[in-house]
Amino acid sequence: MRLSRSGVIIGVVLCLAVLALLWTIAGDTRTRPYTMTQQQLTGWTIVPGEGSDPWVLALRPPSGVADALYAEATKRSDVALQRPFHTELPLVLRGEYEEGLQ
Repeated sequence: MRLSRSGVIIGVVLCLAVLALLWTIAGDTRTRPYTMTQQQLTGWTIVPGEGSDPWVLALRPPSGVADALYAEATKRSDVALQRPFHTELPLVLRGEYEEGLQ
């Protein structure tokens, strides 16, 4: 079986396109996972929400964890990001809690 010249050209172009796509994805630093040390994963505390918070219960990270994640996200995005007002991770949202009481 003999391949036509146009078939070979199309095959080469497709292989080059796939290789270029894989190279772009592998070299993109935004797709790499965030890393945290063991120390950053310990010391989280459960805190109650205040009246204006959208949650009833939340997890508060140890000091420095939110700043480190913010710095890494800003560095990867190449865009000036707005620092979050709250660093807590909501566990129970106020709306869900009020719905559950009905």
